[in-house]
Amino acid sequence: MKLRQIALLGAASAMGVVAAACSSDTGPHVTNLGPIAYVRYVNAIPDTNQTDFRFVDQLKGSPWYGQLFFRDISAYQPVSAGSRHIRVFSVDPNASANLEGNINVVSQRFVDTTLTFDANTYYTIVHVGYARTGQTPAQHLVLIKEDRSASVSGTQIGVRAINAAPTIPSADVYAAATPSGSPTFGAIAFGAASPYQVMSTGSVTFSTTSAGSTTVAAAGAAPAGAPPASVSQSALGGYSVGGSLLTAFIFPPAVAGSMATLSANPNCSKGACTTASVIWMQDNYPDMPSSTP
Repeated sequence: MKLRQIALLGAASAMGVVAAACSSDTGPHVTNLGPIAYVRYVNAIPDTNQTDFRFVDQLKGSPWYGQLFFRDISAYQPVSAGSRHIRVFSVDPNASANLEGNINVVSQRFVDTTLTFDANTYYTIVHVGYARTGQTPAQHLVLIKEDRSASVSGTQIGVRAINAAPTIPSADVYAAATPSGSPTFGAIAFGAASPYQVMSTGSVTFSTTSAGSTTVAAAGAAPAGAPPASVSQSALGGYSVGGSLLTAFIFPPAVAGSMATLSANPNCSKGACTTASVIWMQDNYPDMPSSTP
């Protein structure tokens, strides 16, 4: 048999295999991640630039939280549950150099650790402390396992606070712009989260003081939220949207002259990082009837 005939027969045979494979194809292939947890990452380091958070043990179920500025809070992402190897890198302040494989980025490793995530559980990882040598506390990760057992009705919201500010080792939080009476959450330790407090829908501002003091170190109003734009969407969580769960993060001031204060950081524009701050983040996407105004 001539070489050309052999080649044609081979091609025909290959096409038959492809055709057979296509004939049994039942639709798009969706990767099964197996048991998953839900994880978000918060950059609360006040003396460095952006950070990259990566799972480095496997490709499947390993989202990348990339180039987060000081005071950035990522969304929750699905992560393969179990014991996971994590590394956090410093991002080169020269944006044009922030490319995959850039040795100036990947060699500046902040964290190399292993954390364990339970399936069907939400987690917040807060990167706290100082990156500069000799400063205390040194930068490290705080893993907060979410407790969502609070019952929140359609006319209520759940609010809480996470203290990511080493400058406030123990924080009192008041659900008012001016502290008075007993705090809503008392003596939240640095790196700790309060439980959710259930309250009626309506505007709410958290003011933060050092425990036992009435001098406000930081304050911030919760977002209003919004009903779903269509029947196929969820509501945007906020104080006006029943069923919302909201967290107020207490951030420290940026260190003067550090990369955290660079003009490229949208969270620190016009000197907004010179004092501690309270930044709110929704923790869920509450469902609302499409007829709700």
